[in-house]
Amino acid sequence: MNKQEKKKFIKSIIRIVQRDIVDNVHNMPDEWDIDEVNAYIIDKFREDLLGRRKNYFRKLKKEEF
Repeated sequence: MNKQEKKKFIKSIIRIVQRDIVDNVHNMPDEWDIDEVNAYIIDKFREDLLGRRKNYFRKLKKEEF
């Protein structure tokens, strides 16, 4: 993966997660402060990246057979 492909990949992940977070602001409790919103953002990135990693390893496992 060259530098341009890495930049494109990173921007894509950020856009996808950003859209998901912004689309779900209405589900956040009104009493959440900045720390809770920060934790939510971190969790969303973690969920997305772990999901991608899990899918990657599933794909590799299928290719072994």
